[in-house]
Amino acid sequence: MRNVSRASIAVALVAVGLLASGRADAQPRRGRRYDHGGPPVVGAGEHCGGFIRNAPVCAEGLVCQLNISCPDCGGTCVPSTPDAGPPVVGLGEHCGGFILNAPVCQEPLVCQLNPTCPDCGGTCVAPECQADTDCTGILPQLCQVCADGSTQCAHFECINHKCETVVCPP
Repeated sequence: MRNVSRASIAVALVAVGLLASGRADAQPRRGRRYDHGGPPVVGAGEHCGGFIRNAPVCAEGLVCQLNISCPDCGGTCVPSTPDAGPPVVGLGEHCGGFILNAPVCQEPLVCQLNPTCPDCGGTCVAPECQADTDCTGILPQLCQVCADGSTQCAHFECINHKCETVVCPP
């Protein structure tokens, strides 16, 4: 083991900001409260959360509103609204995603998820259909025997608000 002097350890601790008061056991000074022994508690408008060690948490009465395009980056502390639920958004706005209280589309809009990143959410769009009868177009001349023994030909079905060409039910 290498011989390291106390002076070089003190210099290293000062360099990383751990000797704020001249004592090795002092907490770092960052303008944040460390009163509960965990991550820093921050106020309204300050950065919170994120995929980092000891991510800042919002003070009581505030919630961390995450950045929709980068939830791992954290967000900003905003006043909490009791039982407000997820925000309702309109046509062309961001919806869904793997975040707490992900935005939902107002009726009758549907959230079209990003196919390359479904966890990122998507965009509110008008639905293609509400019922099978809303679907029109050219169908292939295709009939086949289905798993249940019945014979069916190609037809349209409205599946998740999208028109799909189906021969046999799944």
